[in-house]
Amino acid sequence: LEVAWFRALRSVLWSTSESFAIMLSAVLIALAIGAHLAPVLRRRGVSLELLIGLAGIAILAATPAIERFDRMVALKGGFLQVMLNWFAITFAIIGPAIILLGIVLPWQLDVAEDPRCWSRLYFLNTIGAVTGALGTAWILLPALGFNQTSWLAGSLLIAFACWHLTSPRRWLLLGASGLALLGAQQLQTGIGKTRVMGRFPFARYVLVSSVDTADANISLVETGDSHQAVVIDGFVAADTQPIASHYMP
Repeated sequence: LEVAWFRALRSVLWSTSESFAIMLSAVLIALAIGAHLAPVLRRRGVSLELLIGLAGIAILAATPAIERFDRMVALKGGFLQVMLNWFAITFAIIGPAIILLGIVLPWQLDVAEDPRCWSRLYFLNTIGAVTGALGTAWILLPALGFNQTSWLAGSLLIAFACWHLTSPRRWLLLGASGLALLGAQQLQTGIGKTRVMGRFPFARYVLVSSVDTADANISLVETGDSHQAVVIDGFVAADTQPIASHYMP
């Protein structure tokens, strides 16, 4: 999930180091909040399966906002103000889903009192994280793109939750999930089909072709004055006319 969202955010924030720092900070803070909430919610009898299902819904709800991330961020103000603005928007969009997901491992560690169980949980968590990251980068993103990869992640969480929940919670979760998925589909902005995510010096352009690879999104666009440009993760890498933005220094 983080890999898919990082691909999208990197296209907008341009600087790889800054976008990675913002994304990582937002994820780590959200995980810390989730770990703090885990014992509180467990003592109150909240269903972990329900929280997992809500995490799936939060992922589906966040996807349309991430698609519009390039329309939300601004470059006005000083460096610190811009960075704080970018972080606030990033955390507001991805924070709820990550907080809910961050509850799961601390919850399971709290339940498992045997150190052998702790080591097993950490082992499974690490294997799952590595497999998910590599599978997303090398298989899902090239095949589906970031938005449908996010839908898949959210849908799998919802399916797991529904499998373990009983009625009527199962049907309520299914209904809410269906609405969230329908909303995510209806609110697509055409990334990879009619537009490229990022900020460009072109007032208008037509997307000729777009390919997601394991490393980057590569798109060919044609502007209104009939010149073409290659866009790699939000940077204009090559253009038939001189431009201010570029992929590499």
